[in-house]
Amino acid sequence: YRITYFPLPFSRSGVSLPQRSRTSLESYKMNNLARQVFHVGVAAYYMVVTHWMKENMLKHTKEDDIHDPIVKTMKRFSLRYLTNWTFTLQTTYFYIALGGEILALFKGREKIKERINQFKNYFFTVLVAPMALVVSIFFWSVWFVDRELIFPIAMDKFLPPWINHSLHTTTSVIVLLEMYMCFHKYPAFKPALLGITLYLLLYSFCLLGTYYQSGIWLYPIFKMLNWTLRVIICLATYILAVAMYGAGYFLNKVLWDEKLLVKKAPRKKHKKH
Repeated sequence: YRITYFPLPFSRSGVSLPQRSRTSLESYKMNNLARQVFHVGVAAYYMVVTHWMKENMLKHTKEDDIHDPIVKTMKRFSLRYLTNWTFTLQTTYFYIALGGEILALFKGREKIKERINQFKNYFFTVLVAPMALVVSIFFWSVWFVDRELIFPIAMDKFLPPWINHSLHTTTSVIVLLEMYMCFHKYPAFKPALLGITLYLLLYSFCLLGTYYQSGIWLYPIFKMLNWTLRVIICLATYILAVAMYGAGYFLNKVLWDEKLLVKKAPRKKHKKH
């Protein structure tokens, strides 16, 4: 059998684009426009959040004005938190996605477009999506037990609720919307596992390096635990990240597999002479 895949998103109903009705063509154009508007909107939103944090938290907030030791730690080591790493991943991804949308308006340079698309797929499926979900799950799980262990009330003075949700809630919502609106080709499990492992190992070095450098744990919850429980939390975070990759793979398959047209054509029999 010969298996033929019609390129996405040209086919949902099993008919290639040139044969589709005018209504279907208009629907395709609307979906394309919706994706472009979404990428522009998210990139702009992240630009606003980044600018606000830079101007209000990093620049104009002096350590002398902060009396809570946990808030001082967050101010001093703001770039070392997994939340900010994850937010940076997402911001980078959507800037690249926006650049891809602009590049798609021009003809030619197909190899560059393909390479950008391949990088986007790996970057999103292995790092951006899983880590956004991990941060949201971990943050809100600890928050509902005791918010002082993760985001003390004193922080509300410096990071208002809308910034808190921008960092810990809307990141996951935006990831899910991206998965719904855009097809992403998932890599094989081994390269994905390697990417997740290296990323979280790098962050573990950052977390432990900060502790050995300053004697300060970035997360108050770690101060209350012994080393066994700290290791368990790190391993649980790693397992959760791998699980979120698997969940994303499954969701992508559910959302997009019916948009692939698979045709089976019988092989031609060659006559014997």
